[in-house]
Amino acid sequence: MLVKATRFISVALSLAAVAAWGQDVGMPAPGPARVVGLAAQPPSYRGPCPTTLRFTGVIEKGARGAVEYYWQKSDRTRTALQNLDFLLNDRPQEVSMLWTVDRPPDDEVWAALVIAEPTESSTPARRATARVICTNRAEANACARLDEVGPIGSLVRECAEQRYLVAEEALGRAAATFVESLGVPASTESAEDPTAEADAKRRAFFEESQASWEAYRSAACEEAYYEFWPGSMAATARLECLIELTESRSAYLQNRLEVQE
Repeated sequence: MLVKATRFISVALSLAAVAAWGQDVGMPAPGPARVVGLAAQPPSYRGPCPTTLRFTGVIEKGARGAVEYYWQKSDRTRTALQNLDFLLNDRPQEVSMLWTVDRPPDDEVWAALVIAEPTESSTPARRATARVICTNRAEANACARLDEVGPIGSLVRECAEQRYLVAEEALGRAAATFVESLGVPASTESAEDPTAEADAKRRAFFEESQASWEAYRSAACEEAYYEFWPGSMAATARLECLIELTESRSAYLQNRLEVQE
């Protein structure tokens, strides 16, 4: 009995030593591993192609050891396996991938961060999406194609999406110019200057009104969406609403700027 017990202890110690050695050289160790964050930068791009997007993800692991992961892309390709080592009680770690997009099959691309090991603790892959419109591609101009081939549903929606992006960019420029017209924020030295105080209050109230307007636009266009839901024109109705309100807001700010001049 003593011999058997001694052999049992010897085998157990050997297995423990092998496990410890495996963790030291970076082999996967037990413990949950999951993706806790994922994003595309920029989330929306309109301009000449090719363009480079950056996808970032955050991986969390509950024990020391290695995690194997890869990126799955919407063009049906994937990156090579990569390793990420964790120590005990390590914080979540960020990983990233650069992807040069040339001719996307449509206006949206995505990438998923997939944990390959430890497989027993893997979670379903999450995706980060980015909207890409290549302005130097003739086929990207859906509105021009719409004039040529007629009101095809997919082209109507794509044209509306492009018009909305243009309107949103114009509004961003108008809002930035309007804020600049209010002068620099009041400093401590000019706190007693009535003009500086008025400019500071105008800036604060403008930012508040802009946020309130954006909330109104969102709610109003959701209402327009459900007016046609579940029909195929629901998404287009929302886009047309967004275009109309965004262009109206831009015109309002432009008029205010012209009056100030």
